[in-house]
Amino acid sequence: MTGLVGRSEEAARIEGMVRAGGGVLVLRGPAGVGKTRLGLEALRVAEAAGFRAFTGSGRPLGRSLAYAPWLEALGSHLRELAPGPRARLVELRELGRLFPGLDLPPPEPLADPALERLRLFEAVSRLLTILAAVEPVAIFIDDLQWADDTSVELFDYLARGVGEHRVLLVAAHRTDELTTRFPGLDVPALDTAETVALLRALLDGGDPPPALVELAHARAGGLPLYLVELVGQLRADGSLLRSGGGWVLGPIATPATPPQVRDVVAARLGALDARERALLEIISVAGEAATHPLVRAVAGLDDDIVVATVLAGRDKGLVSEDVLAGEVRYRPSHPMYGEVAYEELAAVRRQQLHFAVAQTLQQQGSTDIELLARHFRGAGALADQHRTLAVSRSAGAHALELRAGDAAVQHLVAALGLANRLERADLLPELREQLALAYDLAGRSVEAADAWRAAARAAVDGVRRSHCLRRVAVLAWDRGDFADAFATLDRAAAALPENASAEDRLLLHETRIALQSRAGMVSEMIKSHAEVTALPGPRARSLAALIDTVARLGDADYRGAHAAATSSIRHAADVGDPLLQEFVQRPIVLIDMLVSGADAARASAERGLRAARDSGVPALENSARFSLVIADFFGGHWRRARAATVELVAFGHRVGQPRMITVGLASRALVAAGAGRPAEAAALLKEAAAGYAAGERVDVRVRHLVGCVRTLVARHSGDHAATIALAEELAVPDATTFPPYGLVLLGEARLAAGDRDGALEVAERLTALGPDSPFLAAYAARLRGNLAEAAARFDEAGMRIEAAHTRLDLAPDEDTIRAVLELATEEDVLPLADRAKKLLRAKGIRTAAPRERESGTLTQRELEVARLVAEGLSNAEIAERLFLSRRTVTTHLQHAYARLGVSSRAALTHYVMENGLLDPR
Repeated sequence: MTGLVGRSEEAARIEGMVRAGGGVLVLRGPAGVGKTRLGLEALRVAEAAGFRAFTGSGRPLGRSLAYAPWLEALGSHLRELAPGPRARLVELRELGRLFPGLDLPPPEPLADPALERLRLFEAVSRLLTILAAVEPVAIFIDDLQWADDTSVELFDYLARGVGEHRVLLVAAHRTDELTTRFPGLDVPALDTAETVALLRALLDGGDPPPALVELAHARAGGLPLYLVELVGQLRADGSLLRSGGGWVLGPIATPATPPQVRDVVAARLGALDARERALLEIISVAGEAATHPLVRAVAGLDDDIVVATVLAGRDKGLVSEDVLAGEVRYRPSHPMYGEVAYEELAAVRRQQLHFAVAQTLQQQGSTDIELLARHFRGAGALADQHRTLAVSRSAGAHALELRAGDAAVQHLVAALGLANRLERADLLPELREQLALAYDLAGRSVEAADAWRAAARAAVDGVRRSHCLRRVAVLAWDRGDFADAFATLDRAAAALPENASAEDRLLLHETRIALQSRAGMVSEMIKSHAEVTALPGPRARSLAALIDTVARLGDADYRGAHAAATSSIRHAADVGDPLLQEFVQRPIVLIDMLVSGADAARASAERGLRAARDSGVPALENSARFSLVIADFFGGHWRRARAATVELVAFGHRVGQPRMITVGLASRALVAAGAGRPAEAAALLKEAAAGYAAGERVDVRVRHLVGCVRTLVARHSGDHAATIALAEELAVPDATTFPPYGLVLLGEARLAAGDRDGALEVAERLTALGPDSPFLAAYAARLRGNLAEAAARFDEAGMRIEAAHTRLDLAPDEDTIRAVLELATEEDVLPLADRAKKLLRAKGIRTAAPRERESGTLTQRELEVARLVAEGLSNAEIAERLFLSRRTVTTHLQHAYARLGVSSRAALTHYVMENGLLDPR
């Protein structure tokens, strides 16, 4: 069966029945699990096998309509029968009572109503026999739980006799709302792997972003209807979109319950009596506070009644119980049940329940400030507003300490509103700064910029106003408004009083240096060296060393730059400010590339990402994530680099930062161009340009990156003149980017154009830049034609792809070519693979066509996770090692379990060890 996900057992059952010529199938499961979809698929399969298909359905308000599903299924067909078949209905006069318009004579009346009904049932059974004699018949009755009792009894009667005829009877009903005489096939919710598979199908075959998988897990609980509606809603409002050739999830608030889902759940809740509904409402309002003592207190009922009511709700599949640390807690069986129950409460009743929960929590001595704040806030005017303000402030401050940006935003927005209403002007400056920081931590850049502006206006002194304006300037830069960024920074400088502390002055210098670096304003950065050096403390020493780093880079003194950058990082550690530590970590990645090689560069990038995460500000991860991509690009780990660019683009969309999206797209274009996919690279650059202002409004680093991609694309086209022209622009020395690679591209372009002397001139320039740099020495040797030396230096620099390309130029033996081909295939580098295959064919060796990955093998990321599991790391440790979320690690593990047919970490570890898959390092 096609088009179904996670339903192999049901599919096999249906196909077996159709092959056998009929049977009875009763599908059972909760609302939204996909029973209707399965029933309709059964009809489709039956029709494809030559069955005549009919369908009818129960309706929520249709229980008073006798035989309504059967009338819907068969009525129109019988009325449209040709004269010949219709004449046979005279033998079944009882059908005239059930199906109006058949013009059949009335049957003889019977004194016993039960016998009358039995005669009618037998007439319908004989009707199916007549129809099946012409062609086999398939009937699907959906939502049988809503049908009238006689319709259910008719299904039971017909089901007992279908074995002798070519009839397939399928019914679907909700679990625990109906009992039929035939055993049902329980349709379970989808597991994580099946959920991902369905999401992939809904996204036209594209991989769902991890953020969507997490959202689907939290909201849909494995029920396909909810998944379908959720994805449709997110796509319709633009939150879920394609970018960089894949799907990304932008910044979204909690999605509203889709209307169709709401209707289904509301009908489900209608099965509860008044007391059961009231208890579910209390549980839904209380959330994680819904312990047995709290629910009992808020409901005002004794233990026995609460327990009986919970059991009734549990039997109806709407309430679940958990025991956590010996304490009984209640929750809705599915997240949507709680959401709809909460949404359907009248506003006054909702406030009353929040107030009762808040009072009970206080009486129980709860110290969970965030939980208290949520319920005080939900109680509205029923709670003491001064108390709500105090609790919301405390909860907001606590969330900030935990770097929980979204939670802090909720508490502080409420606190700010209350402070205004209660005329607490003394609290406004602090609350506005805290709210701005919360938006920063939540990655909500647009709201953060507005909040920092408001905080600047509310600031009570110049120091605080200057601090707020500095943040506004940085956010202006990140959204591409560079002129506004510098203008705002000038305002921040003007706001700073003359008697400001050295620390405050240094913070202003730090921001200005950061923006000047991005703009390539090297001379302006160096001018501030004396002023920074004159200020005391480790922050001044760190910034002075950073400026020295840039100056030495401008002089191509890479060893000196490395020493200065290391000094800057050491002094930043003494300050203990994660924002400073992340900032000064940036230059050393590319310096390490030149001085030590790709592995050292990657290690530095990982340290930078840790520093960015320690800051708690998601937007600061941009630079470190980009550095990881560059380290993997030069290191020859292109699959890993490509995956990192996807994460970078997705992360940029999630935090609403255009610059990060552009960097991610351009980085992905770089990998695509290097891997021999110029059309893909050009498309990615086009999208990058559309999403971020071009020309002068693109900072120098983005412009340099884009220039490298355009040069590689031109090289693939064979246009030597264009390639050389583009490379010459990149080869201009610039201490804030990575000019040696521009010079490398220029030398290779000249060599490809037959300009041997020009290539040698570039080789001399590379050698002069860094005579002891393995990176530069390798490229210089290759330009000179010293291929053996070049290969050795590329190995020294950890540059696998470049080393492989060079070895193919050295008349290699078969083993070397095969090793290169294996690397090219592993990293999906088309030009390298094509060269290796061509050399093998020239030696008379046939190359096998690449095989698609079998279902029993792992993806590269799944293999990385599996290896770390085998090394004994926890999910949290694996997430830290691979820079993933814990949820993403869990998803990869579940996929690995599903592919390999294992169910535990021990079994996965055994598989890794038995197959020799442990990382050789």
